[in-house]
Amino acid sequence: MQKMWIDGRRVAGASRKTFPVYNPATESKIDEVPRGTEQDADQAIEAAARAFRAWRFVPGLDRAALMHEFAA
Repeated sequence: MQKMWIDGRRVAGASRKTFPVYNPATESKIDEVPRGTEQDADQAIEAAARAFRAWRFVPGLDRAALMHEFAA
């Protein structure tokens, strides 16, 4: 099961419930993902607002490098 990424941590979510994700081409099940709640959304929004205070001052090229590193 996948987890949500909130405030720099992987979390299962408040409800601990999941739902399946299917490949639309083959209709085969890909994975189970957390069923987010309003509480999860509120935590993610608060974390994003805190992070943005510093992130907004990071130059664009540095942001791009960090995002590529994270994706890798």
